[in-house]
Amino acid sequence: MKYELIDLQESEFETDDFEHEIRLGDFEYYYVLSDNKPYLRVEVGSKNSFDDAIIYNNHLLIGASEKVYFINLLDFEITELEVEMYFGYFVVYKEAVYILDGNGIIAFNENLDEIWRNHSLAIDGVLFQEMLDDEIMSISCEMDPPGGWVCRRINIKNGEIEV
Repeated sequence: MKYELIDLQESEFETDDFEHEIRLGDFEYYYVLSDNKPYLRVEVGSKNSFDDAIIYNNHLLIGASEKVYFINLLDFEITELEVEMYFGYFVVYKEAVYILDGNGIIAFNENLDEIWRNHSLAIDGVLFQEMLDDEIMSISCEMDPPGGWVCRRINIKNGEIEV
């Protein structure tokens, strides 16, 4: 199956067209198509400026406030992950997904097994900059709010800061 996230307002579908529904709250909706047909509607209970969702393999990942939800699109099993301070961003690179939060990064492999975590990177936000090569991620870390951003290089195999 091919899964796709959509913006309902920019589609021809209506809320009631979706075959499955998951309610994790009552504020923000995410809509998933399967093979171009309405499949799943997920409602989460919070909204902040960093909230986001992606399809990764056969999972819908939703970052909302202090949590990331991993929703298996085949059997609808839900796993919750608490993040440090707040969810920031998803970064997908090769066969891994990286979750950036208020203090650091958590890395997962293609099966969504945790590879490593490093929460000693920042005190109020980690921003993805770029991949420098197959092993190094460039990030910006807020160390002295507001405006105390420093650049760091992280080894994506083990989460250690590169000098």
